[in-house]
Amino acid sequence: MSLIRAGRALNTMLSWAVDPARLIGSNPLAGLKPLTHLRPKEGRPLTDDEVPRLLGKSPPHWRDIWYALLVTGVRKGELAGIQFSGEFLDWESRDLIIPAWLAKSGVQRRIPMDDRLVEIIKRLEAARSDRQLGKGRGKVSAARMEARFSRDHVFTTTHNTPLDHKGNLWRAFVGCLKRAGIERQTFGPDGRLLEHVDLHSLRRTFATSLIVGGADPKTVQELLGHKTLAMTMKVYAKVRSQTKRQALGRLSYGAGASGPEHVLPLPINGAAGRQPVTPTESETQRKAV
Repeated sequence: MSLIRAGRALNTMLSWAVDPARLIGSNPLAGLKPLTHLRPKEGRPLTDDEVPRLLGKSPPHWRDIWYALLVTGVRKGELAGIQFSGEFLDWESRDLIIPAWLAKSGVQRRIPMDDRLVEIIKRLEAARSDRQLGKGRGKVSAARMEARFSRDHVFTTTHNTPLDHKGNLWRAFVGCLKRAGIERQTFGPDGRLLEHVDLHSLRRTFATSLIVGGADPKTVQELLGHKTLAMTMKVYAKVRSQTKRQALGRLSYGAGASGPEHVLPLPINGAAGRQPVTPTESETQRKAV
């Protein structure tokens, strides 16, 4: 167990000892912030070949959710809150709306929906009246599930409850990664964790695809809902450092500039086997050009 995880476990134990156990008067670790990682692990986007593998190996229910995250770049909490109403779906302009109260930045934003996402949402809306309540494992679980049952939310769990419980979404995602043969963690020669894939990787994939596709920083900022352009430029800086290597690799007289072994190459537009699932090939281009 890492020192940070051990510290969190100790903090939890001490908090429990204060309340509800009432064994000690106060938690000496309360309010202390963990030390910043000197070399924090980095989340990475999916590559061009991993995207169709993930979608192809995922059950239809979860495939729709991964696709929605990949072509909108919304956060998982924002996706969980989207409902079948004009507050979220503008069919005239074919825009997905993230209202200010739901957006992490507190600012409303609009994201163009590609044709496949439109088809997915309309199919789900047509079937919403047929949604059935999932079965719980006991009286308490069944009652809780019944209270959370929803026909209003666009994307739900397989039990038709909102996706706001991140554990359910995470477990489904991990299972789909395994089916697709996508490694969740990348380790260095010394055994240190270098990169990982998580749900936020779908948002990273969206941002990376926009940048590689030539979208300007301001457009990417608006689509991602970043509060400041500086946040978006951090993503740009990371992506551009890799595209520099790609540019050198195109020199007819050069030997190429290979990156570190743990860094996966960025997708190159027009690569063989590319599938029509990236936002740069959809109506998202309306804001990306």
